[in-house]
Amino acid sequence: MDKKWISIVVIVFIAMILIGEVLTYSSGVNRYDSDAVRNGASVNYSISSSGTNDYRAVLMDNGGFKGLERLAIYVDENYEKNLDAARNLTPIGYMEAAYYADQMQRSLKLRSFDNTVICDSKGLIEFLEETKANPKGCGILSISYALPGEIYTGSAMDPLMVWIGNGGSLYWADSVPGSLYYNNGELTFVNNSQELFFGANCINLNGGLHPDTVEKDYTKALCLADHQLFLGADSSAIVREHLSMGCMNGNIAAVTLVRYGEGMVVQTAGSFRIEQIEDLSQILASGICYKSTIIDQYEGRVTRSTINGSFESISGDRLYLCIGSIYPVYGRAFDV
Repeated sequence: MDKKWISIVVIVFIAMILIGEVLTYSSGVNRYDSDAVRNGASVNYSISSSGTNDYRAVLMDNGGFKGLERLAIYVDENYEKNLDAARNLTPIGYMEAAYYADQMQRSLKLRSFDNTVICDSKGLIEFLEETKANPKGCGILSISYALPGEIYTGSAMDPLMVWIGNGGSLYWADSVPGSLYYNNGELTFVNNSQELFFGANCINLNGGLHPDTVEKDYTKALCLADHQLFLGADSSAIVREHLSMGCMNGNIAAVTLVRYGEGMVVQTAGSFRIEQIEDLSQILASGICYKSTIIDQYEGRVTRSTINGSFESISGDRLYLCIGSIYPVYGRAFDV
């Protein structure tokens, strides 16, 4: 074949590959958007999709509790190194902490929440110091079994507990909250951590317990799907104001939100699963709290268009719009 024709064939072949790449990366990518505003006694919203998707609109009343605006995801830099020693002291649902943190950050971004930082012990201490003057709207997600001794030693007067009490939100996965801290680099066990965080000994340590029912209202509203109960909280033992949701067995729930002063502690059951990440992302992004009540909700389908809707209610201060079901592909919360 003539060299000229060889060059032409090569150019055409490369062009076909490039066109194929463009088609591959653009045709399968949907675009989503939403908006919401209160107009007197009604809350008006719109939700858009370039594809075909189920969607859900949930109007909640959080009683003035400020929705999450900033989040620090704490990953102990010594997680793997001290894991065996930690397991000798307290039950732990193992996870690849760094990977979990990365997936949480990505999952939250899908839900229009990107004000997150992944931090080690030093970063966590700095975050607490930076936000201690006004921790309302600030959250810490701990996916590590031990806290830095500089902010926590098992006392209600510790900087972390004061921070929560003044309005901060602590979200916990992987172990019993506050059961371990570092004392000069050594793991130290706290006997009364459950009483400190929840006001009662309430964490389920039976790894063989399986759900036999589901809390319907909040679970449906947020499309919660995880079915683990190990390390879940037993609400019957908790005297503080609280809210339980997700799968359950008796009063033990996959997710429990508990009041602590002006803030709250949120316990999620189980160890690493994609459903746990999805559920926790829904809880974080929606801004739900221990005293949230659902005013109204609506399910529908949007197909390559913008859907407009409204709730007729003078109540409600938080609206969460979500596209997708078990694995949402988009979400956004609005203060209304």
